[in-house]
Amino acid sequence: MSSSTYPAVDESVFGAAFNAARDQSAQIRKATSAFEARGDMTLYVLAPDAQSGYAIRPDGELVYVFSLVKGRGMRLVSSAIMDGAVYLDCFDGYLPTLYGRQGFERVATVPNWTPGEPDVVLMALTGYADRHGVA
Repeated sequence: MSSSTYPAVDESVFGAAFNAARDQSAQIRKATSAFEARGDMTLYVLAPDAQSGYAIRPDGELVYVFSLVKGRGMRLVSSAIMDGAVYLDCFDGYLPTLYGRQGFERVATVPNWTPGEPDVVLMALTGYADRHGVA
């Protein structure tokens, strides 16, 4: 697996960048959960601006994706795939299209737990749908 252009960082660096992005963007805040240090994820932040990043769990789940820079999404997702991301969850709307452009396919759609909010879309690269418990 080739290395992405995003350097792996420790939890304090990632947490600071992620939390700053959530503080600055209502859209990021609405689409993400607060960062919880778990010790088992590989964390990436684009240097030197620290305005974009993502985390990958050991089983290949892409989580905590964020970017304050418009137009950086394709590069971000491409790098995450190079770093081992194979499945994810996202809110319906623009994100499934973005992830779909990089090869993620819709596996299932789950109703949102908050009435009136977008449904949750489960996505995976070909061959990894089982990571969501779907064959």
